[in-house]
Amino acid sequence: MDASRGDPRRPERRNRVGGGDGAVITLDNLTPYVERGWRIFPVFKIANGQCVCRKGRACDSPGKHPMIREWEKRATADPRQIFEWFHSYPGCNWGLATGEASGVWVLDIDQHDSDGVASINAWRAERGVDIPRTLTVYTGGDGWHLYFLVEGNIRNRGGVLPGVDVRGTGGYVLLPGSNHVSGRQYAVHTDIRPAVPTRPLLDLISRGSSGPTGRTRTVTSPSTDLPRYLRDGFTPGSRDIECYHLACSLWRLHWGDPEFVEAAIADCWRATAGHDTFPWSQAKRKIAEAHKFIGRKKDEEDTFIRLHGGAA
Repeated sequence: MDASRGDPRRPERRNRVGGGDGAVITLDNLTPYVERGWRIFPVFKIANGQCVCRKGRACDSPGKHPMIREWEKRATADPRQIFEWFHSYPGCNWGLATGEASGVWVLDIDQHDSDGVASINAWRAERGVDIPRTLTVYTGGDGWHLYFLVEGNIRNRGGVLPGVDVRGTGGYVLLPGSNHVSGRQYAVHTDIRPAVPTRPLLDLISRGSSGPTGRTRTVTSPSTDLPRYLRDGFTPGSRDIECYHLACSLWRLHWGDPEFVEAAIADCWRATAGHDTFPWSQAKRKIAEAHKFIGRKKDEEDTFIRLHGGAA
Protein backbone atom coordinates (compact mmCIF):
# COMPACT_ATOMS: atom_id res chain seq x y z
CA MET A 1 0.00 0.00 0.00
CA ASP A 2 1.41 3.36 -0.99
CA ALA A 3 -0.09 5.36 1.89
CA SER A 4 0.76 8.64 0.18
CA ARG A 5 -1.83 7.86 -2.49
CA GLY A 6 -4.86 7.48 -0.26
CA ASP A 7 -7.05 4.42 -0.01
CA PRO A 8 -5.51 1.78 -2.31
CA ARG A 9 -7.39 -0.71 -4.44
CA ARG A 10 -7.73 -4.29 -3.33
CA PRO A 11 -5.24 -6.68 -4.92
CA GLU A 12 -6.41 -8.29 -8.11
CA ARG A 13 -7.67 -11.86 -7.68
CA ARG A 14 -4.60 -13.21 -9.46
CA ASN A 15 -2.49 -12.00 -6.51
CA ARG A 16 -4.35 -14.19 -4.05
CA VAL A 17 -3.37 -17.69 -3.08
CA GLY A 18 -6.23 -20.12 -3.61
CA GLY A 19 -9.85 -19.04 -3.50
CA GLY A 20 -12.52 -18.75 -0.82
CA ASP A 21 -12.18 -21.36 1.90
CA GLY A 22 -9.76 -23.31 -0.27
CA ALA A 23 -6.70 -21.11 0.21
CA VAL A 24 -3.57 -23.24 0.51
CA ILE A 25 -0.09 -22.12 1.51
CA THR A 26 2.64 -24.33 0.07
CA LEU A 27 6.13 -25.01 1.39
CA ASP A 28 7.42 -22.89 -1.49
CA ASN A 29 5.30 -20.01 -0.17
CA LEU A 30 6.92 -20.39 3.26
CA THR A 31 10.51 -20.67 2.02
CA PRO A 32 11.17 -16.89 1.72
CA TYR A 33 10.18 -16.37 5.35
CA VAL A 34 12.50 -19.15 6.50
CA GLU A 35 15.34 -17.64 4.46
CA ARG A 36 14.76 -14.27 6.15
CA GLY A 37 14.84 -15.88 9.58
CA TRP A 38 11.22 -14.94 10.28
CA ARG A 39 9.63 -17.06 13.00
CA ILE A 40 6.33 -18.59 11.94
CA PHE A 41 3.74 -21.02 13.31
CA PRO A 42 0.46 -22.73 12.29
CA VAL A 43 -2.89 -20.96 12.77
CA PHE A 44 -6.43 -22.31 12.52
CA LYS A 45 -7.95 -21.80 9.06
CA ILE A 46 -11.43 -21.04 7.77
CA ALA A 47 -13.50 -23.83 6.18
CA ASN A 48 -17.14 -23.64 5.15
CA GLY A 49 -17.26 -20.06 6.35
CA GLN A 50 -16.18 -20.79 9.92
CA CYS A 51 -13.11 -21.48 12.04
CA VAL A 52 -12.03 -25.12 12.07
CA CYS A 53 -11.35 -24.99 15.82
CA ARG A 54 -13.75 -26.73 18.22
CA LYS A 55 -15.80 -23.56 18.72
CA GLY A 56 -16.67 -23.36 15.02
CA ARG A 57 -19.10 -20.51 14.35
CA ALA A 58 -18.90 -19.46 18.01
CA CYS A 59 -15.18 -18.67 17.69
CA ASP A 60 -14.49 -15.01 18.46
CA SER A 61 -11.24 -14.99 16.47
CA PRO A 62 -12.07 -17.16 13.44
CA GLY A 63 -9.10 -18.23 11.36
CA LYS A 64 -6.75 -16.07 13.40
CA HIS A 65 -5.65 -17.96 16.52
CA PRO A 66 -2.67 -20.32 16.92
CA MET A 67 -2.99 -24.09 16.63
CA ILE A 68 -0.11 -24.63 19.06
CA ARG A 69 0.34 -23.72 22.70
CA GLU A 70 3.04 -21.23 23.69
CA TRP A 71 3.33 -19.96 20.13
CA GLU A 72 5.48 -17.06 21.37
CA LYS A 73 8.20 -19.52 22.40
CA ARG A 74 7.70 -22.10 19.66
CA ALA A 75 7.44 -19.89 16.56
CA THR A 76 10.47 -20.81 14.48
CA ALA A 77 12.46 -20.46 11.28
CA ASP A 78 13.70 -24.07 11.58
CA PRO A 79 12.81 -25.80 8.28
CA ARG A 80 12.46 -29.19 9.99
CA GLN A 81 9.90 -27.98 12.49
CA ILE A 82 8.00 -26.06 9.83
CA PHE A 83 7.97 -29.14 7.59
CA GLU A 84 6.55 -31.19 10.48
CA TRP A 85 3.81 -28.61 11.18
CA PHE A 86 3.04 -28.31 7.49
CA HIS A 87 2.19 -32.01 7.29
CA SER A 88 0.54 -32.20 10.73
CA TYR A 89 -1.83 -29.31 9.98
CA PRO A 90 -2.55 -29.52 6.23
CA GLY A 91 -3.97 -26.38 4.66
CA CYS A 92 -3.65 -24.31 7.85
CA ASN A 93 -3.16 -20.57 8.00
CA TRP A 94 0.26 -19.32 9.09
CA GLY A 95 1.24 -16.62 11.56
CA LEU A 96 4.39 -14.53 11.85
CA ALA A 97 5.74 -13.63 15.30
CA THR A 98 6.43 -9.91 15.02
CA GLY A 99 8.94 -7.69 16.79
CA GLU A 100 12.29 -8.89 18.05
CA ALA A 101 11.53 -12.52 17.16
CA SER A 102 11.60 -11.87 13.41
CA GLY A 103 13.16 -8.43 13.10
CA VAL A 104 10.02 -6.80 11.67
CA TRP A 105 7.01 -5.00 13.10
CA VAL A 106 3.71 -4.36 11.34
CA LEU A 107 1.46 -1.32 11.10
CA ASP A 108 -2.03 -2.88 11.18
CA ILE A 109 -4.55 -0.64 9.42
CA ASP A 110 -8.14 -1.72 10.00
CA GLN A 111 -11.00 -0.89 7.64
CA HIS A 112 -13.70 -2.92 9.38
CA ASP A 113 -14.39 -1.23 12.73
CA SER A 114 -12.63 2.07 11.97
CA ASP A 115 -11.28 3.78 8.86
CA GLY A 116 -7.59 3.34 9.53
CA VAL A 117 -6.58 4.54 6.06
CA ALA A 118 -8.39 7.84 6.66
CA SER A 119 -6.64 8.14 10.04
CA ILE A 120 -3.21 7.54 8.51
CA ASN A 121 -3.82 10.01 5.68
CA ALA A 122 -5.07 12.67 8.12
CA TRP A 123 -1.95 12.15 10.23
CA ARG A 124 0.26 12.48 7.14
CA ALA A 125 -1.47 15.65 6.00
CA GLU A 126 -1.28 17.23 9.45
CA ARG A 127 2.47 16.64 9.76
CA GLY A 128 3.45 16.89 6.12
CA VAL A 129 5.20 13.50 6.13
CA ASP A 130 4.99 10.33 4.07
CA ILE A 131 5.09 6.69 5.08
CA PRO A 132 7.97 4.84 3.39
CA ARG A 133 7.03 2.47 0.59
CA THR A 134 7.36 -1.00 2.06
CA LEU A 135 6.19 -4.62 1.95
CA THR A 136 2.40 -4.39 2.15
CA VAL A 137 -0.24 -7.11 2.57
CA TYR A 138 -4.01 -6.89 2.04
CA THR A 139 -5.62 -8.60 5.03
CA GLY A 140 -8.80 -10.02 3.50
CA GLY A 141 -10.92 -7.87 5.80
CA ASP A 142 -10.29 -4.73 3.74
CA GLY A 143 -7.35 -3.88 5.98
CA TRP A 144 -3.62 -3.55 5.39
CA HIS A 145 -0.40 -4.77 6.99
CA LEU A 146 2.66 -2.57 6.40
CA TYR A 147 5.92 -4.30 7.36
CA PHE A 148 8.91 -2.38 8.72
CA LEU A 149 12.32 -3.35 10.05
CA VAL A 150 12.61 -3.30 13.82
CA GLU A 151 14.39 -0.24 15.20
CA GLY A 152 14.81 -0.81 18.95
CA ASN A 153 12.15 -2.65 20.94
CA ILE A 154 8.83 -2.18 19.15
CA ARG A 155 5.96 -3.45 21.31
CA ASN A 156 2.32 -4.20 20.62
CA ARG A 157 0.23 -1.05 20.87
CA GLY A 158 -3.45 -0.56 20.24
CA GLY A 159 -5.08 2.58 18.95
CA VAL A 160 -2.06 4.69 17.97
CA LEU A 161 -4.66 6.24 15.65
CA PRO A 162 -8.32 5.27 15.18
CA GLY A 163 -8.24 1.95 13.34
CA VAL A 164 -4.44 1.68 13.51
CA ASP A 165 -2.53 -0.76 15.75
CA VAL A 166 1.08 -1.89 16.01
CA ARG A 167 2.07 -5.56 15.96
CA GLY A 168 5.47 -5.82 17.62
CA THR A 169 7.17 -7.98 20.23
CA GLY A 170 4.67 -10.43 21.70
CA GLY A 171 2.28 -10.12 18.77
CA TYR A 172 1.69 -11.73 15.42
CA VAL A 173 0.06 -11.26 12.03
CA LEU A 174 -1.24 -13.75 9.48
CA LEU A 175 0.92 -14.37 6.44
CA PRO A 176 -0.14 -13.94 2.80
CA GLY A 177 -2.10 -16.92 1.54
CA SER A 178 -3.97 -17.34 4.84
CA ASN A 179 -7.72 -17.30 4.39
CA HIS A 180 -10.17 -14.90 6.03
CA VAL A 181 -13.70 -15.43 7.28
CA SER A 182 -14.86 -12.94 4.63
CA GLY A 183 -13.98 -15.54 1.97
CA ARG A 184 -10.98 -13.52 0.79
CA GLN A 185 -7.29 -14.16 1.42
CA TYR A 186 -4.36 -12.27 2.82
CA ALA A 187 -2.38 -11.26 -0.27
CA VAL A 188 0.80 -9.37 -1.06
CA HIS A 189 0.00 -5.95 -2.51
CA THR A 190 3.49 -4.38 -2.68
CA ASP A 191 6.18 -7.05 -2.94
CA ILE A 192 9.36 -5.32 -1.78
CA ARG A 193 11.60 -5.62 1.25
CA PRO A 194 10.41 -4.11 4.56
CA ALA A 195 11.52 -0.50 4.85
CA VAL A 196 13.34 1.26 7.66
CA PRO A 197 10.76 3.32 9.59
CA THR A 198 11.15 7.09 9.62
CA ARG A 199 11.43 9.11 12.83
CA PRO A 200 7.88 10.55 12.52
CA LEU A 201 6.51 7.02 12.14
CA LEU A 202 8.46 5.79 15.18
CA ASP A 203 7.16 8.76 17.17
CA LEU A 204 3.61 7.87 16.14
CA ILE A 205 3.79 4.22 17.18
CA SER A 206 5.43 5.04 20.51
CA ARG A 207 2.47 7.06 21.68
CA GLY A 208 -0.13 4.26 21.89
CA SER A 209 -2.07 4.26 25.15
CA SER A 210 -1.09 1.77 27.84
CA GLY A 211 -3.27 3.06 30.68
CA PRO A 212 -6.93 3.76 31.25
CA THR A 213 -7.11 7.03 29.34
CA GLY A 214 -8.28 6.80 25.72
CA ARG A 215 -9.74 3.75 24.03
CA THR A 216 -7.20 1.14 22.99
CA ARG A 217 -7.47 -2.16 21.20
CA THR A 218 -5.36 -4.82 22.85
CA VAL A 219 -3.73 -7.74 21.08
CA THR A 220 -5.36 -10.74 22.68
CA SER A 221 -3.71 -13.72 24.30
CA PRO A 222 -5.45 -16.84 22.98
CA SER A 223 -4.60 -18.88 26.10
CA THR A 224 -6.69 -16.67 28.44
CA ASP A 225 -10.27 -15.44 28.82
CA LEU A 226 -9.12 -12.04 27.60
CA PRO A 227 -11.31 -11.95 24.46
CA ARG A 228 -14.45 -12.54 26.54
CA TYR A 229 -13.56 -9.86 29.10
CA LEU A 230 -12.65 -7.40 26.35
CA ARG A 231 -16.12 -7.92 24.91
CA ASP A 232 -18.26 -8.19 28.06
CA GLY A 233 -16.17 -6.76 30.89
CA PHE A 234 -15.83 -8.35 34.32
CA THR A 235 -18.98 -9.85 35.86
CA PRO A 236 -20.79 -7.73 38.50
CA GLY A 237 -20.23 -9.35 41.87
CA SER A 238 -17.07 -11.12 40.65
CA ARG A 239 -15.10 -8.20 39.24
CA ASP A 240 -12.25 -8.35 41.77
CA ILE A 241 -11.62 -12.07 41.47
CA GLU A 242 -12.00 -12.15 37.66
CA CYS A 243 -9.65 -9.20 37.29
CA TYR A 244 -7.12 -10.89 39.58
CA HIS A 245 -7.30 -14.27 37.83
CA LEU A 246 -6.97 -12.67 34.39
CA ALA A 247 -4.00 -10.63 35.58
CA CYS A 248 -2.35 -13.81 36.89
CA SER A 249 -2.81 -15.49 33.50
CA LEU A 250 -1.45 -12.46 31.65
CA TRP A 251 1.58 -12.14 33.94
CA ARG A 252 2.40 -15.80 33.27
CA LEU A 253 2.21 -15.26 29.52
CA HIS A 254 3.75 -11.76 29.38
CA TRP A 255 5.98 -11.50 32.46
CA GLY A 256 8.48 -9.26 30.72
CA ASP A 257 5.84 -6.90 29.30
CA PRO A 258 4.07 -5.02 32.14
CA GLU A 259 2.86 -2.42 29.65
CA PHE A 260 0.88 -5.08 27.79
CA VAL A 261 -0.62 -6.53 30.98
CA GLU A 262 -1.81 -3.15 32.24
CA ALA A 263 -3.16 -2.17 28.82
CA ALA A 264 -5.09 -5.43 28.53
CA ILE A 265 -6.64 -5.09 32.00
CA ALA A 266 -7.43 -1.44 31.25
CA ASP A 267 -9.38 -2.43 28.15
CA CYS A 268 -11.35 -5.01 30.15
CA TRP A 269 -12.00 -2.45 32.89
CA ARG A 270 -13.41 -0.02 30.34
CA ALA A 271 -15.82 -2.70 29.16
CA THR A 272 -16.95 -3.33 32.76
CA ALA A 273 -20.08 -1.69 34.14
CA GLY A 274 -20.03 0.20 37.45
CA HIS A 275 -16.80 2.20 37.52
CA ASP A 276 -18.13 4.00 40.61
CA THR A 277 -17.90 0.76 42.62
CA PHE A 278 -14.96 -0.74 40.71
CA PRO A 279 -12.55 2.16 40.04
CA TRP A 280 -9.37 1.85 38.01
CA SER A 281 -7.29 2.13 41.20
CA GLN A 282 -8.90 -1.09 42.43
CA ALA A 283 -8.13 -2.88 39.16
CA LYS A 284 -4.51 -1.70 39.40
CA ARG A 285 -4.27 -3.18 42.90
CA LYS A 286 -5.36 -6.53 41.47
CA ILE A 287 -2.68 -6.25 38.77
CA ALA A 288 -0.05 -5.61 41.48
CA GLU A 289 -1.31 -8.48 43.67
CA ALA A 290 -1.22 -10.86 40.70
CA HIS A 291 2.30 -9.69 39.81
CA LYS A 292 3.48 -10.44 43.34
CA PHE A 293 1.86 -13.88 43.35
CA ILE A 294 3.18 -14.95 39.94
CA GLY A 295 6.61 -13.59 40.86
CA ARG A 296 6.72 -15.93 43.87
CA LYS A 297 5.59 -18.82 41.67
CA LYS A 298 8.31 -18.10 39.13
CA ASP A 299 10.93 -18.00 41.89
CA GLU A 300 9.72 -21.40 43.15
CA GLU A 301 9.86 -22.84 39.62
CA ASP A 302 13.36 -21.44 39.02
CA THR A 303 14.57 -22.95 42.30
CA PHE A 304 13.06 -26.33 41.42
CA ILE A 305 14.74 -26.30 38.02
CA ARG A 306 18.15 -25.42 39.52
CA LEU A 307 17.85 -28.18 42.13
CA HIS A 308 17.02 -30.72 39.45
CA GLY A 309 19.92 -29.95 37.18
CA GLY A 310 18.02 -27.71 34.77
CA ALA A 311 15.26 -30.20 33.96
CA ALA A 312 11.74 -29.58 35.21
